[in-house]
Amino acid sequence: MKLFKISLLLFLPFCLKAFNQTYFKANVIPETNKIYLNKNLNVKIQIEWIGKLNEYSISEPYIEKFYNFELISTSVENIVTPLTNSKNFNIIRKIYTYNLKPTSLGMAYFPKSKITIMDKNGNIVEELETPSINIEILKPLKKINYKPFLIIILIIFLLSILFVLFFHFYKKYKLKKEEEQRLKVEQEKSKIPIEFKYISQLNEKYDIIKNPKEFYYSCDKILKNYIEEKFQLKIKEKSTFEIINILTEKGLAKEFTEKINKILEEIDLVKFASKVVNEIDKSNLKEDIITILEKMNDVGQT
Repeated sequence: MKLFKISLLLFLPFCLKAFNQTYFKANVIPETNKIYLNKNLNVKIQIEWIGKLNEYSISEPYIEKFYNFELISTSVENIVTPLTNSKNFNIIRKIYTYNLKPTSLGMAYFPKSKITIMDKNGNIVEELETPSINIEILKPLKKINYKPFLIIILIIFLLSILFVLFFHFYKKYKLKKEEEQRLKVEQEKSKIPIEFKYISQLNEKYDIIKNPKEFYYSCDKILKNYIEEKFQLKIKEKSTFEIINILTEKGLAKEFTEKINKILEEIDLVKFASKVVNEIDKSNLKEDIITILEKMNDVGQT
């Protein structure tokens, strides 16, 4: 069947020439049979024949009236396709395009059209007529208004930026306040003599440590820590004799060096000679250390 069609197409020009006739046909080609009210529709009337483009004059299709359509524009084009195995004949297509706008819902009609074909001498060769076609006009699709969504997204985005900025600056503000508070506390602490700090530690240890011997060990550590901080020294590995010599070289008054020496020697007896001490010794040691710390604060020894 396919081979037959090809053969017919090849031999048609020769057959037509033999009988001195040209075969014309006209078709109506709508873009679609259904269209939304808010969309335009293109309908084409195509006239086709085999021959030469300038051999015939094709009149513009005569259309009486469009029903439920408004004509927006028309255009025309010629398409020439060379016929296989023929130098003198072409497939000619003359296409009239009508751009139509629907006017109301329901059915619309593209009416019949009449086309007149004349030869070079102005003689009518053939008159063609195309059928009418029905087009259904549909209710337009509801357009989605994206503007509110875009506004919401924009607001969320801006709020996110504001939140990030607020968090950033709040964090900086909080850190600044914490630093100010820390400096304030340190300043307050710096106003408090260090002697009071060590007296407080001494009283705390006295209440916690029940064993007198252990309390002596704790007093040794507290007193040496005080001396290190007060005089900016490193004396924890030093002997009592070395400590007293260093304090003397630092210019500490003899009154204080003698009392410190007495306290450290008493502690050394417990630490190294296993001297037995009791609650009274424990209390006396605490009072002796507190007394010397208070006196050093009073005279402002450095």
